[in-house]
Amino acid sequence: MDGLELTKAIKCRFPTKPAVAILTAYDDSAYVSEALDLGVKGYLLKTSSAKELCHAIRAVNDGVVVLDKEVSQRFANRRHRAPSPLTLTVREVEVLTLLAKGYSNKQIASELYLSPRTVEGYISNLLTKLDVKSRTEAVICAISRHLVELKDNAYTISS
Repeated sequence: MDGLELTKAIKCRFPTKPAVAILTAYDDSAYVSEALDLGVKGYLLKTSSAKELCHAIRAVNDGVVVLDKEVSQRFANRRHRAPSPLTLTVREVEVLTLLAKGYSNKQIASELYLSPRTVEGYISNLLTKLDVKSRTEAVICAISRHLVELKDNAYTISS
């Protein structure tokens, strides 16, 4: 179970919805966005010092949202950048096409001879590149941008 799944489980199980802080190695925007959407109040990288962790735990307990310095700087820089043209790798397009067909991560991994963890990485990159927060949004975005299209009730890669 990863931090996001655990957060969902905590939020469902405990009616008082305790403040959750995540300590992780993941620093990609899609993962951080999903964590914040789930109500995570603290997001720290494993490179944080003990002092930073203690401060963050106290702040989260006091109701303050705490983001790792590197993560918050990346978010700030992302907001001020001009959007770049979308460039997807061949593998990302393959993953996106299978997402559009409704495949699970495990099914995509099997189909493309990848590990499920590698598929998660591709999906995370796709969410970031497409600037969306979910698999469903990624598929909708892909269809609207004609990255995949419906032909004979099956999604195919657009050329």
